[in-house]
Amino acid sequence: VFFFFSFSFSSLCLCAMLALHRLGATSKLCIQATARLFSLAQGQKFGKHREYFYTIDHQGFLFLADTKIKNFTSCFKDRVFLDFFFRHLARNKTERHADFPFVSNCGIERNFLRCYDTPVVFQKLVPSPEGRGHALQFAGSMTIPFDCSALAMSQDGHFYHRLPVQNTLGKWGLLASNLAIEIGAHVVSARGMGDTDPLRDLSSSPLSQPLTATPPPPSLSLPNATRDMSQFLPSGQALLWDGRHYPICLRD
Repeated sequence: VFFFFSFSFSSLCLCAMLALHRLGATSKLCIQATARLFSLAQGQKFGKHREYFYTIDHQGFLFLADTKIKNFTSCFKDRVFLDFFFRHLARNKTERHADFPFVSNCGIERNFLRCYDTPVVFQKLVPSPEGRGHALQFAGSMTIPFDCSALAMSQDGHFYHRLPVQNTLGKWGLLASNLAIEIGAHVVSARGMGDTDPLRDLSSSPLSQPLTATPPPPSLSLPNATRDMSQFLPSGQALLWDGRHYPICLRD
């Protein structure tokens, strides 16, 4: 009896939904959302391609888009895979899945990526592979030279580093929280500095120039630095690095 009642109730609900749909009462938005849900199946085929969907968060962790709980335990950690993924990452020009603005191609696979902010998120400050200065690390083990004049801040206080001009991923890479705190320890107020210690004008390092490495300080604890991130403003701040002050511009 219970089975018959459950079956009858389910059938009644289905019939009611179909009737509402025929009457035009079913929300078009709900239909689109349902279709969208089914159009994002991992490994779905489109022509000769298979499509996969990923997201990257503000810490630079890469996940499958449908991962329910996103944290360090569920993100991708294989450095070889991560380096391959980001080395082949480019703007999405496939006319597919516009809400995933980037795609990494691997043979017949198309790996679409959606970002929290920027596709490149720097996670560590490491010794430069060239043996001089420091580099910013992202993906698995990929790096770019750390340039003191290439830092910027957003209005909400996020730190960014300018990307090399030879890329298609945008102008800026986000600094993950731990790295922002580490470099933020070198940020001081630019106000009140005398003429004997002028700030270097950013115009001397135009955005069209390639990045250059800058020698690092002997340690990451400098006098007069502050870790109080709430005091940082998007203007009037400078990076105290290796005895020099570098203005921090606004991110454009």
